[in-house]
Amino acid sequence: MDLCIGCASSIPASSSTKVPVTPCCKRLICQRCDAGNPRLKTYNPCLSCFGGVAVVNAAPEMNRTALKVGEVEADDVFVVGDDGDDDSEPGERGSDDLPGYAALDGPPIQAEAAIEESMVAPVVETNNTAAPAGYSKSEYWIKPRDSLMGISLKYGVDGRALCKLNNLPPSTLSTTPHLLHTRTTLTLPPNARRPASPPPPDAQERLEKRAKERAAKRLQFVTKEVDFRVAKAYVFLAGDDPMGTRTKESTKRSRSGGDLSGLEERAVDQYLDDEEWEAEQRREEVAKHNSKGDLWVIIDAKVFDLSKFANLHPGGLNVLLDEEVAGRDATQVFYSLHRQEVLQKPGYVRLQIGVVEGEKSAVAPPQPGALSQVPYAEPTWLSQGFHSPYFKESHKKLQKEMRKFVDEVICKQPHSVHPDGQAREADGKRVSQSVVDAMAAKNLHRMRLGPGKHLKGQVLFDGIVKPEEFDYFHEMIITQELARVGVRGYGDGLLAGMVIGLPPVLNFASEELKARIVPDIFAGKKFISLAISEAFAGSDVSGIKTTATLTEDGKHWIVTGTKKWITNGHFSDYFTVGCRTEGGFTVILVERGEGVETSPIKTSYSPAAGTAYITFDNVKVPVGNTLGPRDGGLIVMLANFNHERTSLSFSEAVDMAD
Repeated sequence: MDLCIGCASSIPASSSTKVPVTPCCKRLICQRCDAGNPRLKTYNPCLSCFGGVAVVNAAPEMNRTALKVGEVEADDVFVVGDDGDDDSEPGERGSDDLPGYAALDGPPIQAEAAIEESMVAPVVETNNTAAPAGYSKSEYWIKPRDSLMGISLKYGVDGRALCKLNNLPPSTLSTTPHLLHTRTTLTLPPNARRPASPPPPDAQERLEKRAKERAAKRLQFVTKEVDFRVAKAYVFLAGDDPMGTRTKESTKRSRSGGDLSGLEERAVDQYLDDEEWEAEQRREEVAKHNSKGDLWVIIDAKVFDLSKFANLHPGGLNVLLDEEVAGRDATQVFYSLHRQEVLQKPGYVRLQIGVVEGEKSAVAPPQPGALSQVPYAEPTWLSQGFHSPYFKESHKKLQKEMRKFVDEVICKQPHSVHPDGQAREADGKRVSQSVVDAMAAKNLHRMRLGPGKHLKGQVLFDGIVKPEEFDYFHEMIITQELARVGVRGYGDGLLAGMVIGLPPVLNFASEELKARIVPDIFAGKKFISLAISEAFAGSDVSGIKTTATLTEDGKHWIVTGTKKWITNGHFSDYFTVGCRTEGGFTVILVERGEGVETSPIKTSYSPAAGTAYITFDNVKVPVGNTLGPRDGGLIVMLANFNHERTSLSFSEAVDMAD
């Protein structure tokens, strides 16, 4: 499939209609473009090949005789960007403005040669108009409606040579023509067909205006000044003081760097001097309080009274009485030793007595739901400039709300520095019930099991995504956002046991059993875990030793054995247990009760995960709790492994990135 040279629309290769082509490179032209501009198929070279006169001459495959014979008539000649608009300056155009293609006679000019020739002496001009200081006679003064392609055609020069000579990207000829208007003048090569344009009467004024605008923008970039009017005012003052008498001392220090012009450097230095003077005036009051019993410091534009806290400081009093700290701006010293969260603790918040007038805080705590600006800290599909065909608008909305939910509910930002994850890591208890209830209110427990019938008729995360649209990418987003809490044990404690232990119930339990236990699990009132691993068998299903035997009446199973490393097992109410039976392997749902005993296992991460050692001592379980066919439990476990391993990989990807 090819594209039209005019509108870039697709033209099927199998089209039965005869498609017009260009005479030089045989590019296709669609019917619409051909009807709108029949001349497209007569241009030789065509719009695609015509990158400049020298390029055309250098192309051996082009039919150069067509340029002289007249396939392109005089009426068909056009100049891009120079169409005789009213904004053209007087005397700019004459009767010889369009010399025609016949001017291309002569030996071919190689493109590289044209570029090299463009670097030699300027064109001689006979115009007697007074030129501004520093004006070169090979310069062309750019007008508002000019384009680089139009200028190259008008003066018969290679467009790419023109780009190289003026340090412009080649795209200025086509896709980014606006880059031309970042300049005031354009240097022409010596092989230009005619002299460059004379400078306009206000040339010197235009150059000075452009220099001042450039200096003001540079000042904004260097000083981070947001008001362009303030930047212009400092540039005006610097221009009014060319000898730098007002900023003699600051210029001598060269604080603004060595890559600025004289005007820019004077403006920046004067701005920094004024800023420093204002800061000193505002901080004089703080500087008075610099002794024991009367101690103030500035941290990130905030003023703290440490007079009563000084003796309680963990690092001792002498640290606070240091001459770089007491009564001074101690921002750099503070952040070299502490985290931002320290200032958010209630005890330290009370020490703040004010802010420095006119200054803004430079250290902003992360806001709930905000994306990280650290390179590669976020998935590429969340980064600007990237697109993924797998993630739709519903995925982006879910990610945004899920990030905000985790930050506000689990991490307790920005009000608390003790998120639930860190608190549970410290005390070893299970996830707070308030977090479980908040997740249940958003139907997150259902969504973590992936797409399926369990989502039918449910409102998912306040309606952000419809049940029929929910897919595994939505589940991946939820899992990865939960993993961002950054405490691995707590992450598993967020009902990871339900994610792997409940699907066998949903897929293989009787309707009566599901109706009895599933609603409470999804509501966060009951907990479930998967109990397969054993001390002797690990995850080897075929090697387990826990047994289940039928009673004589065939109505109950008697389950005996142990399970080890069971995530969430210490606080679970239900256990999806793999047992060896007379005919093979059977999966049974065991409820916590008589004969079931759980004890926590000390692992390399937090006890918040509830990892447990479980003992089943002749536990009596109704036969109705059998999941799947009797002696067919291997099918149940293998069917569960796909989603189990997938969900684990979702969270592990984030853990490894962290």
